[in-house]
Amino acid sequence: MLAAAVVSSACSAGSSGAVQYSTETGQNYGSVNFSINSGPPYNYFIGAWTHVQPPMGSGTKGNDYPFEMYCQEGQVGLVSGNFDAPYQYNANIMTFGQSGAYIADYTTLVDPTTNEATCRDWVYVGWHFLRDGANTAVTQYVKYVGSSNLVDSTITASVPGNWTPTHLNVGGDPMRYSGTPMYIMYARIYAMDAAPTASQVNAIYMQSATPDPSAWADWPLISGNPADVSGHGRNLTVNGAVAPGVAGPPLSGQPDHGLPKLPQ
Repeated sequence: MLAAAVVSSACSAGSSGAVQYSTETGQNYGSVNFSINSGPPYNYFIGAWTHVQPPMGSGTKGNDYPFEMYCQEGQVGLVSGNFDAPYQYNANIMTFGQSGAYIADYTTLVDPTTNEATCRDWVYVGWHFLRDGANTAVTQYVKYVGSSNLVDSTITASVPGNWTPTHLNVGGDPMRYSGTPMYIMYARIYAMDAAPTASQVNAIYMQSATPDPSAWADWPLISGNPADVSGHGRNLTVNGAVAPGVAGPPLSGQPDHGLPKLPQ
């Protein structure tokens, strides 16, 4: 059964004007999550709005795992929401072999410009994977809510291997590193043969509340709902007691409800 929604200072209105709530995942050492037993084409973009758990002043924290992509070659963990004193926001990917052994980190962001308020608010994270001969070109995008930038960080890396997707988890995975409980909303995957520009990423995250039939899958993840609204029928499987989380991010055409803006 879904738990009662948690009220947040950062609200999101849907097309009806009602507040929309995210989903809490990653509880019980990562075993509470969503999954789907299929994977996108090997050139793809994947992203979601993410929010670490409160409260302010509760100190630093480890990784959140908005996505875990299982591949023919092993596993790729997509990391968000890690920060250490003095609250430098961290996102990256982690690769693991077929046996589960850790290989390496790539696209590592440790942002010296962020503070605790930024780290604990909504952050959009996205990654583009492109097969490049025997390697995979990965581009990582990070956008802090309230920032006037289209994208606040873009990092690229060449990752050895092709990492062909077979299936994935959304919101946690207990198989490698369990991570910490998190809030997630508006997750999407697109088949995409070229890394998107900052403007294209902006169009994806700002229109998150509008169903997109061009997406391979479009999961709003509102209050624990696993439905794919792209029209392609790729609904997620719910694993464990996912629960409604904090209210979602302000998006295009929606009121910001007094959300404070980041200093530029």
